[in-house]
Amino acid sequence: MIVLPVMPTDVGEIPQYFETVGNLYGIYDVPTELQAKLLIHHLSERAKSLIGRLSQQYLESYEEIKNFLLKEFKLTPSEYKAQFDKAVMKPDETRILFVARLHNQLYYYVNSRNVDSFDKLCDLLLCDKLKSCMSSGTLSYVLSLEGNDCFDSCKVAELSDTYVTNHTRLQVGL
Repeated sequence: MIVLPVMPTDVGEIPQYFETVGNLYGIYDVPTELQAKLLIHHLSERAKSLIGRLSQQYLESYEEIKNFLLKEFKLTPSEYKAQFDKAVMKPDETRILFVARLHNQLYYYVNSRNVDSFDKLCDLLLCDKLKSCMSSGTLSYVLSLEGNDCFDSCKVAELSDTYVTNHTRLQVGL
């Protein structure tokens, strides 16, 4: 229990925290049935109050607690991407630690988008670039249809073209 770090209060550091805890559980071969029990003592006060809503069944699973907290702290794919894009090196941070933090942010983003191949990574980068070039109306339309999914670049392009075409027609018709 002593080797587990205390959960950070900075939301941006939470994914890295869970990565560290998961690695420590692996190093010390912590049995699955003990992982959640050990974790709870090291959560931030805010996280402890959030998990108070979970049933006992969920409180017995490290993965359930981790996934619940990541969701509650609104660590969505968009947020992971924003954190990666906005990341700057902290004054008290070495370049090695900065690269490790960037790696974790990128890993969580790519993993949250279910990227498991180089082709999917390329398509994700294309989608992100395409979305960054869209007007706010077009982007809102595509994101509302996408919901929690991640459309491929062809689908995003098709939807954005449809929106722009119909939006232009409506403006001309007025």
